Amino acid sequence: MRSTWLACASAALALLAFELPVTAQRASTLQVRATTTADLRQWDTYVTTNARSGGLRLRTADQDPALPARTIERFDQLHDGVRIWGADIVRDSETGIPRSIFGAIAADVQVDTTPQLDAQAGTDALLRLFGAGAVE
Repeated sequence: MRSTWLACASAALALLAFELPVTAQRASTLQVRATTTADLRQWDTYVTTNARSGGLRLRTADQDPALPARTIERFDQLHDGVRIWGADIVRDSETGIPRSIFGAIAADVQVDTTPQLDAQAGTDALLRLFGAGAVE
């Protein structure tokens, strides 16, 4: 985990250090507020299908302490295995039956997630920028 974080930090710093042109893309966001039976069926299918295919990843599943039959699941949206910040869905179920599904989903994400630097190149960039103390 630490090496993954170091590689990500290294890559970010390297981009800043070399002043590579970076463009931000803001994906359109779809707000989800499903409470009717028809909407719940549609969004429950979406959540289940995308959780199985890897488009959503279960972050937490907690039982409501006041209502033990209730489960609150929180899913993060992923694009090519990378979490999309702020794109998540909450499914509130009672005995396996969804009662509400809400959150925000990024639609039509088209961002290249291919790393441009390997871990060693990122580490080397950190060392050039901050000296030997930057790695430990």
